Amino acid sequence: MRPKLTLFRDEFGVLTNVSPQIPDNTQPHRMHHFVPQAQIFIDAVRKGGPSPVKPSSILISQVIMDGMLRSGAEGREVSVEVPAEAFG
Repeated sequence: MRPKLTLFRDEFGVLTNVSPQIPDNTQPHRMHHFVPQAQIFIDAVRKGGPSPVKPSSILISQVIMDGMLRSGAEGREVSVEVPAEAFG
C-alpha cells in the first residue's frame, strides 16, 4: 500500500491541502504518460545500468526552465543559449 501523499499550499491567502490519487499499474488506462518513463529510469538505477535520459536533453530542459524563471523575474523576454559542448 502506498503512503498517503498530502500537499499543502497557499491559494489566494488560504492554506489548503490536497491528497492526490496516484494511479498504479493495476489501472493502465489511468497511468500518467510519464509513469512508464519513470519506471525505465528507476530500473536503470536499481540495476546499475546507463541512464535512459541523454544528458544533453536534461541540459536543454534546464536552460529552458532557467530562461522562464529569468523572464518572469525580469518581466520581459530573455534569450537562452545551450552551450555547443552539450551536443559534442
